[in-house]
Amino acid sequence: MAPKPSKRDWLRNKLVVSSPSPLPARPAPRPAVAANRSSSSEPSYTRNGSSILADALEALDREDRETIRALLPTKVFTIDAAFDEVHGVVSELGELCANKRWSWTYKGHKVYVHDQVAKVVQLLDKFKSVGDVVANVDPIHVGLPWVGIRLILEVALSDHHQRAILVTGMELSFHISNRLKVYLDTYTRASPSLASDNFRRSLVNLYAHILRFLGCAIRIQQKSTVSRTAQALWDTSDLTRFEERCDTLCSRAGEEARICDSGESLRIQLQEIDKIHGSLSRLQDKADLAKLITAAGATYDSSAEGELPRCLPGTRIKLLKLINDWATDPAGQRMFWLCGVAGTGKSTIARTVAESLHEDGLLGASFFF
Repeated sequence: MAPKPSKRDWLRNKLVVSSPSPLPARPAPRPAVAANRSSSSEPSYTRNGSSILADALEALDREDRETIRALLPTKVFTIDAAFDEVHGVVSELGELCANKRWSWTYKGHKVYVHDQVAKVVQLLDKFKSVGDVVANVDPIHVGLPWVGIRLILEVALSDHHQRAILVTGMELSFHISNRLKVYLDTYTRASPSLASDNFRRSLVNLYAHILRFLGCAIRIQQKSTVSRTAQALWDTSDLTRFEERCDTLCSRAGEEARICDSGESLRIQLQEIDKIHGSLSRLQDKADLAKLITAAGATYDSSAEGELPRCLPGTRIKLLKLINDWATDPAGQRMFWLCGVAGTGKSTIARTVAESLHEDGLLGASFFF
């Protein structure tokens, strides 16, 4: 007869079974069944995202690992609350950047910080539908130090050049993190094989690269204002190297993913994420409209045009919605042709649209004659 377990042993086993924390732990090693066991018979308990997070943390140096682990959420409701705080800070930061028109030069082009913050908001919304709790808590949600991310994005960061670099880095981090979610789903569905082993290694490397950036960025934010001002811990070259390494690791993960899953669903999901991220080349090619010469008397709200009529409330609803949808679609055509015979209200519609876009902060320019 087996000896009766002591009260201490019973309590220890009870705590292990009932622990509510979603944080991943590296699985305990199991004895090998056979000496020549192949990787294709990898046990199911290592074929999940939590083990990938654990390995990604182990791949970090001690300073980065301790920084990330100290800020990892421990419960589902903690993740949800921290996520909401991040979303609120990003929205506030976006409004401030838009009002201040903060910009910086990256790769020889002027980049407006507000554009990058707007992308961060959209990428955050990919993690969580607005108004819902964080659904399907996965290793990407659990493995991101949301409290530290909030610190990075707070407006209190004194050096605006550092803010621009960190926000741009955060946008790239969230873009890669969204791709990681798709890759992890693909990996967990893949059959154990040498190809899936290679896929797993590429995900660990990509995940660790993102966590390494976050660890460094969090330590910058945790320093005092004097320390941050006295020593520029991140500069443009650091961001460039981070981006280049992201591109390399993400391309490798994408290739491994396609080997494991060549389905159309994977491609569509990645395209949706990449559409938000866009390419820096499109962002950098924007003209600096503030430097262009303006014709003050030709704007929709000039003294000559300001008193002219707008569409009455409740009229032209379908047409105005069609134009507004076009104006707010990032992938829309560059031109909307509103045509009709003289006297049918084209100018009235155009003034109404210009006024509406201006109120929403979306109007680039208007010219009426």
